[in-house]
Amino acid sequence: MKTEIKEVARGTDLGNLVIIPHGSDAYKKLDSFDPEAFRDKLDYIKQNSDYVIFDAQSLSGTSDVPLISKYFDGIIFVVECEKTRWEVLQQAKEKISSTGGNILGVVLNKRIYYIPEKLYAKV
Repeated sequence: MKTEIKEVARGTDLGNLVIIPHGSDAYKKLDSFDPEAFRDKLDYIKQNSDYVIFDAQSLSGTSDVPLISKYFDGIIFVVECEKTRWEVLQQAKEKISSTGGNILGVVLNKRIYYIPEKLYAKV
């Protein structure tokens, strides 16, 4: 039995914003391990949405993200400051690029200001 997007999408208080959380039971029902089935479902979402943001699991270890990355317009890595090593990010970049994914950039998360923020503005 195929699961329809409308069966697993969760509405929010923000009008037309709908989410399908990665790792949830709803997400697992989408058969994400099958890249072709995922692509069909993603195409349906794209046709019925202005924007699609897919918050995926970490690329460390085993992940289906490289297999499906080529179906998105772009990939943005979110890395944790002082925790994510550049070698790990480089390896993730190579995985995505080798499968045809388009990497747009990186967002640095949990940045720590060691000196007062006012001093950064003067530098």
